[in-house]
Amino acid sequence: MAWRDWFNLSRHMVNCSQALQNANRRLRQEIVERREAQERVASLARFPEENRQPVMRINRRGELLYTNSAARVLLNHWRCDAPSDSEPKQLCVPKAWQARIDSALTSGELVEVEYYLDHRWLLLTLTPLHDADYVNLYGTDITDRKAYEQALEQRNRYDELTGLINRHVLNDRVDQAYHTAASQNGFALVVLDLENFRLVNSLLGHQGGDEVLTALAQRLRQQVDVTATPARLDGDTFAVLLPLTTSLSRVTADVERWLSALAEPFEIDGERIECQIVAGIALGPQDGEDARALLRHAQLAAHRARQTQQRYHFFVHELNTHLHQRHQRLQALKDAIHNDRLVMFYQLQFDAYGVAVGAEALIRWPQPDGSMIPPGDFIPLAEENGLIVPIGRLALTHACAQAAKWRHSGHPLRVAVNLGAEHIHDPALPALIEELLAHYRLPASDVEIEVTESTLMHDIAQGREQLQRLRALGIEIALDDFGTGHTSLAYLRDLPAQRLKLDREFVTDLPQKPDNQAICRAVVTLGHAMGMAVLAEGVENEDEYALLKTLGVDEFQGFLLARPTPSPQVSERLKASA
Repeated sequence: MAWRDWFNLSRHMVNCSQALQNANRRLRQEIVERREAQERVASLARFPEENRQPVMRINRRGELLYTNSAARVLLNHWRCDAPSDSEPKQLCVPKAWQARIDSALTSGELVEVEYYLDHRWLLLTLTPLHDADYVNLYGTDITDRKAYEQALEQRNRYDELTGLINRHVLNDRVDQAYHTAASQNGFALVVLDLENFRLVNSLLGHQGGDEVLTALAQRLRQQVDVTATPARLDGDTFAVLLPLTTSLSRVTADVERWLSALAEPFEIDGERIECQIVAGIALGPQDGEDARALLRHAQLAAHRARQTQQRYHFFVHELNTHLHQRHQRLQALKDAIHNDRLVMFYQLQFDAYGVAVGAEALIRWPQPDGSMIPPGDFIPLAEENGLIVPIGRLALTHACAQAAKWRHSGHPLRVAVNLGAEHIHDPALPALIEELLAHYRLPASDVEIEVTESTLMHDIAQGREQLQRLRALGIEIALDDFGTGHTSLAYLRDLPAQRLKLDREFVTDLPQKPDNQAICRAVVTLGHAMGMAVLAEGVENEDEYALLKTLGVDEFQGFLLARPTPSPQVSERLKASA
């Protein structure tokens, strides 16, 4: 064989060997891929059985073609057995489900059903395979989702703290009453307003305040009958929807009973808490065209009850005009505070020799027509709307500035400022006064804080601690309206007060009232024994003045001696008497 032929044959054999190797490699690869494909098919075939959720196949006739193990709970509920190849197909699917299967196959669309079974929620989805004329049923456990939805619904409908229905649901109930038989007999919407909740929060903190609200809600539930619907409107306001199955006198009797029960004292964190609650009543359908109007009118009636110091009040249409006027006045008062348009008048106080020793700062609200609104006409409005603390700060600032002017002009006076409960329990008060004293270079003895017995009774212990802090700064403390409250002598003994102010109730017509003379004498004796000066206020005639001197009163204040006037007039009088 020629070498050329041998070379060609060898190359051909090499090529054939390489081709054979490539073919073997492809075959092995195909075997691997086929094996993997078979494993995937087997895995997919096992998937329904491995699924922990129900999987079923059902034909149009309602016959079970396949079920996995997880479907056993559903089969038990339907009282079916799992299908087998050796037995005929079962027609045990409930009729309702046969109708759903038929609907899915006819429409070609998924059908979903939420199903409660064996203490859990399942979402059962019917997936139609129209050409094969059967559906696949897939179950998904949605128990957690349903629990979340129910919790969300609970929050949307019920007050989280008290468990009562909320304002939104109450409005729906009232609207239903307008459109049902209840409107034929009428119905009442009663708003219960907690007056002193801001003070409760300041005493107990928000957690203690929540405990009070929860206890009030529980009492309200116990008091109303099954026909009434109690609700919580907002922070300190409750409401009750009451069908008028009987007379209005029964409504008032119910409201009286509720108020008496809710006013019973609570014991929270060792504190005895008494809630002051008023009620406003609006009658449907005549007192409002819809639920929101009726609720607004009931709230307005509650506000009127608070103003007139009544336990409850029915809505009358004249209150709408009053509400509009009140809103206008509130906005004007806010503007006056913001723009520093409130002014201070001062009423001089004198010792037994007629020498001016102090002045009480009395706030006034100037009007565009030149008139002045006295504090008694706008302070309650400020207290109801959270404006009393800003007014107090304004009064303290003006009083300290004026006291500094009088001192620098050679006429130093002790200037007294009245502060209410919210001021006394404001932890920022000592720092504010200390800052004002430093700013105006004013000795602390030129400032006196007047507090009433009723102010201290909100929390004797906290009030005493606050007054002790002020006293530590050198501030004078006066107990105002003494004798008209109910502070015990034990509390009085511990108060860091330098002055008792004898209320004008005991001073008016004093010479003609022996009993008041005895009270004045006792107060003077008590005050002196405790190291306090006694100041009589409301002195309006010479006979009262002379008798008070005889009884040993130390200082005097009243129209006989000086009326409240702007600071320039007080300054002129001080110069004239110098």
